[in-house]
Amino acid sequence: MEIETIQKIVDRIDIVNLIFIAGMFWVFNIRLDRKFDKIDQRFEKIDARFEKVDQRFDNIENRLTKLEYDMIEVKTILRLKECCMIQDERQIKKAE
Repeated sequence: MEIETIQKIVDRIDIVNLIFIAGMFWVFNIRLDRKFDKIDQRFEKIDARFEKVDQRFDNIENRLTKLEYDMIEVKTILRLKECCMIQDERQIKKAE
């Protein structure tokens, strides 16, 4: 019985329709690949922009670190200097 059922199904299959359906799948696959390629290109552009932003943040961080070290140096010099205005009590009262 199974062989007869399979033979009936094979007899009903139209080869032209199968070729047409396979062609449709092939065309849709090509179009999807093109769309995925475009999406990949857009993501590459976005990644490049993020890398630029990341570099800028690194640059800003380096500048802030350098500025912090410079501020520490200035504070140290001002504290070591004996004739500094900050140590003068009159100037401290004016600042308050």
